[in-house]
Amino acid sequence: MKITYENYKQKFISSGKLPMPTSKRAKIFAPFDALSGLHAALKNKEKVSVEKYTMTDLDCEELDKALHQISVGSVINVIYYHLDESLTPHKGEYLMITGKLSAFNLDKKYIKIVDTLIPIKDIKSIRVD
Repeated sequence: MKITYENYKQKFISSGKLPMPTSKRAKIFAPFDALSGLHAALKNKEKVSVEKYTMTDLDCEELDKALHQISVGSVINVIYYHLDESLTPHKGEYLMITGKLSAFNLDKKYIKIVDTLIPIKDIKSIRVD
């Protein structure tokens, strides 16, 4: 006897059991994260919270020189301090971002790389690529 879908379906109907609909069958194979939240907690634990670095006069001079060399549209690399209260109160982390300088205002004391607004007081170093 050749097995066809109709024979297969008839077998289930005659036994009183209907085959599972395809829409429910797909749910059986859906991914399941038994440890939900663990990955986020581990990623947060990997972050090292630090206090903000106190810049020396030499550091400030180098930063000032770099700020006067950049212009809107240039690609720069910036290391800056990001305060993250979720890590530890009054501590944060240093982040590095590379991208095109989209806004730059010395009077308002900020630079903007693509969509990231960075206060100049939080910048540790700038490198023009």
